[in-house]
Amino acid sequence: MPTERDHFPYKFSEETDRPWYASARAEGQPLREAIKTGRAYLRKYRRGHWSACPEEIRYFDEQRRLVRWLSEQPEAGVRLAAVGDVMWLRDSWDEFLTPEVLAHLNGHDIVVGNLETPISARRYVYRVLPDTVHYNSKPSLITSFARPNGSNTFSALATANNHCLDKGDDGLADTLEFLDQQSIAHSGARVPGERPWTLIESAGLRIGFYAACWGLNAPDLLNHTSFQIETIPGIVPTVRHPVDLGRVREVLTDMAAASVDFRIVSLHWGHEFEFYPTPDLMQVGREIVRLGADMIIGTHPHVVQPLEVCFVNGYETRMREQGLDLPALAERTGCILRDDTGIPRKALIVYSLGNFVTAMYTMHCRSGLILSVQLKRDAQGRVDWHRPEMKLVYNARMKLLRAQRRLMLLEHFLQHRERLGRRGEKMDALGVWLRRHLLGPATA
Repeated sequence: MPTERDHFPYKFSEETDRPWYASARAEGQPLREAIKTGRAYLRKYRRGHWSACPEEIRYFDEQRRLVRWLSEQPEAGVRLAAVGDVMWLRDSWDEFLTPEVLAHLNGHDIVVGNLETPISARRYVYRVLPDTVHYNSKPSLITSFARPNGSNTFSALATANNHCLDKGDDGLADTLEFLDQQSIAHSGARVPGERPWTLIESAGLRIGFYAACWGLNAPDLLNHTSFQIETIPGIVPTVRHPVDLGRVREVLTDMAAASVDFRIVSLHWGHEFEFYPTPDLMQVGREIVRLGADMIIGTHPHVVQPLEVCFVNGYETRMREQGLDLPALAERTGCILRDDTGIPRKALIVYSLGNFVTAMYTMHCRSGLILSVQLKRDAQGRVDWHRPEMKLVYNARMKLLRAQRRLMLLEHFLQHRERLGRRGEKMDALGVWLRRHLLGPATA
């Protein structure tokens, strides 16, 4: 893959005014090394790393304008929703899910996400340990999501992440068996010999779903497990090892041979508590699009990062024909790509959906995104995505003395606080900032 950032019409500069804790990153580090940066990492958890170099911020400002324009186009089709990390919840297992969030998800034909915890009935579920080390969760974390007909809301879940072997092979085996019992497709962790990706079918559309991760918190576990954990060598941190996309290429080629209409790659990548992807990671994402991915769904940073739209093989000419009011789009955003097929298409990279269900402490780590798109077959018979829509959620702790967590739509949580006279400047600012971070200013 290219080593230069040739996808962009400019060179990235180094960030300025980086806080002292911003360089603290634990991904890929041995525990001994990670402990050395513990103080900086905790500060980063608390405050987050908000900034990026000026060129990247300007780039995503243009992308936000493009996403807003696409969200206003009148299309209808199969509704697909993607959510972020579904994590250990500490308590309130049977009462955390609000009807509004469930109804919103059940309004979609397909729902996918990342299961970042084992679910093993034979292992104890702790409620007093900090949310950093080894997880195990109760089945109600997933069974709470149910459709009116009794089936589970989730169509597929990613099982490749740094916590998937927290309870060893037994815990992972229990997790996969539980998902099978719930008729939830999954990808990321598998018995050797099984197909690495899974197929979702809806209204005559065939959607391929493949999940992979940067690695495990304890890297040696990969050498001692009987399962195949889908990993992408070098994906994080890219500065230590060359990125090897051979497996991704193989999977996307296999999906094409199986007549898959729409190819989704779910990646557990990036760096925790950072609100922008690194330029190197953006390059990896674009290369995966070139290999054939129609959508990349990112998790792991635990905070929301912006979206990127890529036009492939001249698809942008369709946008101009439809009246896209961004005549210099290619020059300003650099989102024009080519692949070997020559078939015009567009792709969506969601760098991080943030947390969906969590017991983490900070406001930004308790916030997450439900991303919706509509899938529709075009005149050439190819499935395209349309109308990206975003709903923000918030993991609220409603009472301090008795555990009572609620996964709420952020707008409803803010309304609830207003009714109680507890709005607060920080929470109001959170909602404003998250919308600006994803869509830009309303008047832009």
